[in-house]
Amino acid sequence: NLAADMLERIQFNRRKAANYHGINVSSSTTTCPTVATDVMANGDCTQWRTLLLSSNLQNIVGTVTLNPVPPATDPLGLNRRTVTVLVTWNEVASGEVTAASKTMRLDTVIAPD
Repeated sequence: NLAADMLERIQFNRRKAANYHGINVSSSTTTCPTVATDVMANGDCTQWRTLLLSSNLQNIVGTVTLNPVPPATDPLGLNRRTVTVLVTWNEVASGEVTAASKTMRLDTVIAPD
């Protein structure tokens, strides 16, 4: 759900999808687009950080990457980008389960109208 939330935010602001490239959110660091670059992308990143950190998942990290990497454009001239959202966290060990790193990856293609 956390990864899908960010994909939906990018889809809504798809004309400026390139501004979401490089988002990196964790409890120790946050890289968001600047307000000067894109107010909506900055707000989406800030809200997503709040969602991630309030999830109570251990060592959670969320990242967003786009391919082709901005400022490069789609080789077919369709202005589409593949967006990858990764959410990684550590599973808490219990008597029956060993602690392990978990990752949820969602990919989608976004093209402005």
